[in-house]
Amino acid sequence: MANKENLITTNELVGEVYLDKILADYDIFFMDCLDEDNKAAYPSKFLLNDLVESSKGKLLVCYQKVHIGDEWKSRIYVMTAKSNGLTEAKLRNYPVFKRSNLTPAAAVTGKEQISDITAIKLLTMNVPFATQLNQKGKIARCNLLGDLFFYIKDINQGKDRKGGQFSRRGQVVLFHLYFDEQSKTMYIANSLFTQVKLFKEKYGEEFKDKLAERNLLTGPFYWINLDDMTIRQCRKMTDDCYLKAPLYKNEKPKAIDGAMKNFALDKNTPFDHSKYGFAYQLLSSFNSCYEGTGYVSKLSFKEVKAKTISAEETSIKLNKKVTRAVADFFKDKEVHLVDQTGKELDLAPVAEYFADKTAEATCIEQVKEGFNIVVVLPPKDYNGKDPYQRSNSKCLIQHIYQDNCLKKNGQIKGKSALDNSLKELLVKYCVVNRTVKPLQVKGIPNAEFHYWEKGTGTCWSLKFKDEETFELAKSNQLLDPLSENNPFIEHGLLWEDKKGRMTSDYELLARIDGELYGIKQSELRTMPNKSLYYKTIEDPEFRYYRNKTGLDEYMSGIVYENHWLENGRVKYNVGKIGRGMQTTIDKGSVVRIINSFSGDILEEEAEKIYWMLKMTEVTFVKYKDLTVLPYPLKLLKEAARIEIEL
Repeated sequence: MANKENLITTNELVGEVYLDKILADYDIFFMDCLDEDNKAAYPSKFLLNDLVESSKGKLLVCYQKVHIGDEWKSRIYVMTAKSNGLTEAKLRNYPVFKRSNLTPAAAVTGKEQISDITAIKLLTMNVPFATQLNQKGKIARCNLLGDLFFYIKDINQGKDRKGGQFSRRGQVVLFHLYFDEQSKTMYIANSLFTQVKLFKEKYGEEFKDKLAERNLLTGPFYWINLDDMTIRQCRKMTDDCYLKAPLYKNEKPKAIDGAMKNFALDKNTPFDHSKYGFAYQLLSSFNSCYEGTGYVSKLSFKEVKAKTISAEETSIKLNKKVTRAVADFFKDKEVHLVDQTGKELDLAPVAEYFADKTAEATCIEQVKEGFNIVVVLPPKDYNGKDPYQRSNSKCLIQHIYQDNCLKKNGQIKGKSALDNSLKELLVKYCVVNRTVKPLQVKGIPNAEFHYWEKGTGTCWSLKFKDEETFELAKSNQLLDPLSENNPFIEHGLLWEDKKGRMTSDYELLARIDGELYGIKQSELRTMPNKSLYYKTIEDPEFRYYRNKTGLDEYMSGIVYENHWLENGRVKYNVGKIGRGMQTTIDKGSVVRIINSFSGDILEEEAEKIYWMLKMTEVTFVKYKDLTVLPYPLKLLKEAARIEIEL
């Protein structure tokens, strides 16, 4: 891998907000969402939305979680132009404020009561947006308490297999604009809305029970009319109204055939039809709207100079390295194939497939010592907990779902899934034998890595003896709560989640040369560079990332591993790899933050952290992409899954 410096773009907003100027023209009020007993309480969202809609732009209302002093508070902000004459006394006369048990609204008198990002969010609601790059699209927008939803007709909806719009089938995907207080970011997500009648058709008499299980029975309900381009909240549930939820729990918008097609970046999608292009257009509309008002300086997405580890090899070559490592290891090994579906499958075709990759592949009735690939039913086909046997130090087991390896006619299916099962067996072998040599990767001598397994409340630790071998240890929270070997407890990094489990924001801790560092996700995401936006304005048909030159110039933050030092912390992201990108990009990669628990990280200290980041330059974890976290995490997670002897 080669290092170079690149300018990359994140979704953090940069610009000055002048609150005094805003307050000269607007009154802004806030209410803490608490009742008389200081407990969380919220007024009716429907009534607030109805009030905003009936005011015809005179009132702007939003919920926002804000950091006031040492606390995070949930607040409702109300903004109105002074020329509207809506004083505090008049606001208190509205039923929605009278009926709530909230602290009375009070005028904001100091900047400590309203953050820059809240002011930007309120101002954004007043912006007359338009599609600037492609004038054919018609925009519908809806402000539901500061959550802005957008629908662009004939642009951001996919076609079903018969060529019809998905909205005719009772589902629609909208752009959803978010602002994050802590990270000062703006980002666009996809929100999937499903008509109530589809739930009724799917669940029949169990319709209400199913909605109640998912906390959907009481709404909120939305009316989306794509003919006159209106979106609003409605009071009661009807067959034609929508719920902001998929038909199936945890179903993502892209689960609908083609519905994500025009949101993502691919070879057939103009930049302005993607989420990224739309984000740039929103920012451009905002700057145009408030130019000359003095409320805010020109907003932009933050650009940073990052050191980039760019791939000298394509993703195909890197994957071939993994494939060769797996083939070299299994060339003299025996692999057992076991059917645990209860369907008496014929696994002979699978055995034949593996015969080319191993010395011997045999079908047996029960798992036994050595390497086992077990064919099982997918989770949707059995009830209760996963009943299948797990690996231990002598018997290594890798499960593969039946529909991932065999077609209904018994022929081989999903060769990549079959290849991946061998790779996973190799990873398990490395964990049991405490070595990374078969994977053809290197460790950092004397470096330690720690992972918190919240299910059992256990800290798993890995320490490299040298570049090839390591040792494992674990410390259980309940059995050994004061252990010095548990840095999560030592540094107070655990908190209780809604299920009562102790969890941590840190995905991985690393101790290098005696210093402890923590890696966690941020709300930052990388984006295509603004040069792509300006290039697309000049030429709407421009296609930009089909070769390495286009990647480096326009997509530098989306590809490879990028890292930089900012305010005493190292930030990095891991993107796609390859000289020419042939894949569709649904979203930018997450920016992760590396903190030191001894103070700010200095430039000379950052070099050893960059050494650790080279541990993301492997494909055996994700198999076809670079791993987003140093690869020891993969080994630690496998150790937690295996009934391993320490």
